[in-house]
Amino acid sequence: MKNYNINLYPYVYDELEEIGLMLKRLAKSNKVTQDYLNKIKSTISSLTYFPERYKVISWCDDKAFRKVNVKKFSIFYYVKDNTVWISDILLSSTNKANNY
Repeated sequence: MKNYNINLYPYVYDELEEIGLMLKRLAKSNKVTQDYLNKIKSTISSLTYFPERYKVISWCDDKAFRKVNVKKFSIFYYVKDNTVWISDILLSSTNKANNY
């Protein structure tokens, strides 16, 4: 089975930090926040195997963008050569997520 590398665009780390702060504020529980973030991170890690299992949602230049949902968030990515590029992690209900 082919094993893919995972790369996150630099701003995706900022998005993860913002998600953590938002969850901490809303949940008022470090455990809930950590569980949520761990689920997002484990879903990203799972893309090392067969990232094409999620359907293409849009094309931009030569990139076929795909989306995987994790609870109330959407992870957007594309596969190029042997690498999965994570381009965004957004709240699923936002306009940006809906217009990706």
